[in-house]
Amino acid sequence: MIGRRSKYWAGGLGVLLLLATPRAEAVPSHVPAAGSVREAVAVSLQASAARSTALDLPDDWDWAASGEMAPDDGKKSVLRAVASSAVLPGLGESYLEHPNRAKLFWTIEGVIWSSFAFYRIQAERRQDQQIEYASLESGAPTDGDADYYEHIGLWISIEEWYDIVRRDARYTYPDDPAAQDAYFEQNKRYGSGDAWSWPSDSERLQYRRLRSRAERSFRNARAAAGAALFNRLGSMIHSLALGRNYNHHVEQARLELRVQPIDSVDGLVIGPVLTSRY
Repeated sequence: MIGRRSKYWAGGLGVLLLLATPRAEAVPSHVPAAGSVREAVAVSLQASAARSTALDLPDDWDWAASGEMAPDDGKKSVLRAVASSAVLPGLGESYLEHPNRAKLFWTIEGVIWSSFAFYRIQAERRQDQQIEYASLESGAPTDGDADYYEHIGLWISIEEWYDIVRRDARYTYPDDPAAQDAYFEQNKRYGSGDAWSWPSDSERLQYRRLRSRAERSFRNARAAAGAALFNRLGSMIHSLALGRNYNHHVEQARLELRVQPIDSVDGLVIGPVLTSRY
């Protein structure tokens, strides 16, 4: 008996709560496939205003009664912020209203490209000094390629290089002089116009030091260019995080509870509504 009576009390209490609870009316709207939520709400409220012109809507819903688009929701385009940072680090931060962080990325970018220009100019100047030194001290031409200027620092003269090639030819074809000659002609690489001859090893070593300095400057220039790439990547990731955080705060700020008319199948009713524009 106690169990059955408890069941009746629970059922009756549920009915009372159901009757006492205010009805939450859904806003009927027909959302077109290519339209937006704001457009659908505007159409629905415009129809409601036509049926009940005597009821004044709040000021911030005038756009709905007129059938116009809602005001800008205040969000920022994350894609635009990331793309801007890819073009120039700091542009995305500036677009997302973080001027100090934008200035930081601009400063880093300026330092990077200033370093690149400095090292590139230094490398070319040192390379010119290296070639000029080789021409004066060994008689090397000034129009050789990178491999040529590396080779003249390894061997005292072109004849020493020729001896290396002839030795390889004898080792490869020990019993075939014709094949040795063919091998030599194929691998000697340089002709008489490319001849060089260092007075001694001291001049050759000095040339190698000059070449090493030029190569170091070229490496520093390449490192600066790589740093510019990483700076862009860092700014893009940073803009992505800032954009998401910015839009998250906008969504939270536009969540509000107010009393407003709601269009229902039974007519217009007044009730509390929690709204969020997005």
